[in-house]
Amino acid sequence: MIRAIVIGALLTAIAIVLTIRLLPSFATIDVTAKTDVVSFETAPTIVSNELHFGVTNAAVCSYAVDEALSIGAPAHSCEALGRQAVEASYNGDVLLVGAVRVSLQRSQAQLELVAVPLAADASVTIGGHSIPDGAFLTMTATTASPRLLSFGALVRSVVLGQSGIDRSRPASLLLEGTLQALATDGLNNTVLQGPKVSLGLGDQVRLTAGKPEDSGTLFAEVEGTDAINVALRYSAPAVTIQRFGGQGVPVEFSWWERLKADPTLIAVWVFFGFWISLLGSLQKLFQGKGAG
Repeated sequence: MIRAIVIGALLTAIAIVLTIRLLPSFATIDVTAKTDVVSFETAPTIVSNELHFGVTNAAVCSYAVDEALSIGAPAHSCEALGRQAVEASYNGDVLLVGAVRVSLQRSQAQLELVAVPLAADASVTIGGHSIPDGAFLTMTATTASPRLLSFGALVRSVVLGQSGIDRSRPASLLLEGTLQALATDGLNNTVLQGPKVSLGLGDQVRLTAGKPEDSGTLFAEVEGTDAINVALRYSAPAVTIQRFGGQGVPVEFSWWERLKADPTLIAVWVFFGFWISLLGSLQKLFQGKGAG
């Protein structure tokens, strides 16, 4: 009897140790969303430090503002915004090198793109011409060219949605989406899918690297007057969803949710549970024979 109890306790201890060792951490966040606004910082790496994509029907202005330019300037022009005009209608490549802050924002039927260098060795180049202070682009879709832009980028930080709105034009919001945690099976390296969280109108999702080497991958596509389609995969152990100035709701996954997502760990507990149950049955059997 004592031997069966010891063996059962040993099997339980082994199962617990394996669970602790193999329990998925869900350290990767996967987000798909439709949004009016997304901003991010590019993450230059040793392999690639460039983001290269094309734009269509873009009015290109410098990002730096000089209020004197707006005096007497035509409406809906770069000068009206206090910015220097670079290209009135540009179809071509945009090249971002190094660490650059990028923002995409829907403004009624137009798409605004802001790209600002964050370091001395970073640059924004449009049509072969470098723009030292960064660029402000406004794009309008046409029937002939409905797709405004599409690209994939390595990113250091990402913000989906906007909060604290105080402006005359309509707010730019996250419209809808899904957030899901991902992990890797500790034994066979397969991808494990954790619980899904629905994102609603007005939510804001903010993801920031915890370590200097951390980064994520963001894909964005804008076509016609539709919202910005975003797909994001980011290495982060936790993420907070915020709605208009609130403290935010941290998205965390319990050990039970992580255990349920891993078939390997379920199999471990089924295996050890079978043997523990078998030992219990044998113990009762021998006790019955001894009493007889």
